[in-house]
Amino acid sequence: RQALIENNHFDGDFITAIPTGIDAERFVPGDKNHAREMLGLPAEDIIIGIVATVRSWKGHQYLVDAFSKIDCSQAKLVIVGDGPVREVVEKQIHEAGLDERVVMAGQQQNVVPWLQAMDVFVLPSYANEGVPQAILQAMLCERPIVTTDAGSITEAVEHGRSALVVEKKNSDAIAAALELLIRDPVLAERLGKQARLCAAVDYGFENMLDKMEKVFYGLME
Repeated sequence: RQALIENNHFDGDFITAIPTGIDAERFVPGDKNHAREMLGLPAEDIIIGIVATVRSWKGHQYLVDAFSKIDCSQAKLVIVGDGPVREVVEKQIHEAGLDERVVMAGQQQNVVPWLQAMDVFVLPSYANEGVPQAILQAMLCERPIVTTDAGSITEAVEHGRSALVVEKKNSDAIAAALELLIRDPVLAERLGKQARLCAAVDYGFENMLDKMEKVFYGLME
């Protein structure tokens, strides 16, 4: 909506943005240990993860750099997704000496167990975002989230309430947010629970259908 207003000079009064609804019955918190057992991930690890196409503006490079800076030997990074800069990210991981601590899971048909297995979800995008489906999916799975204010992300999350929002292209800020959530499980749990509440209310299927119905009825009046 904002891009149409700013780039195409459309009148905002005639544009209604309706985010795609998410299935709150499919994306659920689940059993973390069961998910890890299914995926072959250690139960005792602290798993930081991302689900996203591996392309430049998703910010994988900043996440890997941040991960290399956190002081937690139990932490593992799981990268779910594939894309045009995968080899670049793999090279960065290797050069940082992180091969044994990073799992490149590739493209997955079902991301639910991967989200359920994570302790923290990260999406460090710096451009080209609307309201990312992955953010909403992670919210419904009650994952504490570290993200940025790229695009319309902050329409879905609020810093300190349902996520930690950090500066774009800032691996130090990402690392600090990750360390905070690792050190403070009470905060992590609170953010995760609030995230699910927000996503279920604002981005569930019923909400999407109600908004569409309102627009269509408005056109007929």
